[in-house]
Amino acid sequence: MKIIHKTLIALLMSALTMGLTTPGFSKDKRTREEVLWNDVPAAVQATIQANAAGGKVIAIEKETRRGAVTYEAEVKRSDGKLLGIEVAADGKLLSVEVEETDGDEKD
Repeated sequence: MKIIHKTLIALLMSALTMGLTTPGFSKDKRTREEVLWNDVPAAVQATIQANAAGGKVIAIEKETRRGAVTYEAEVKRSDGKLLGIEVAADGKLLSVEVEETDGDEKD
C-alpha cells in the first residue's frame, strides 16, 4: 500500500512539474531582432510612414512575444526629436511616443 501511495505522489508531482513548464505557464518568451526596411510587411511600412511626421526611419526592430509579432521603428524628425512607433504585424498602430531630450547631456 505504501509503494502505491508513494508512486501516486511521484506521478502527481511529475504531472504538476510538467504542467508548469508548458507554454501557458512559462515565463514570457520574447525575442527581438533588428530588421531591414525591405523585410517589414507593406502594411507596417505604410503605418510607420503615415505616423513618422516626415522623419527618417533610423532603426526597426521585430519583436515576437507569445507568438504575436510587432514592429517598433525609431524615427528621427527634422526637429531632432526621436519617435518610437509600434505597429502590429497587420499594420495596426499600437503606439507613438516622442522621446524627450533635454539637450543637456551629462556624463
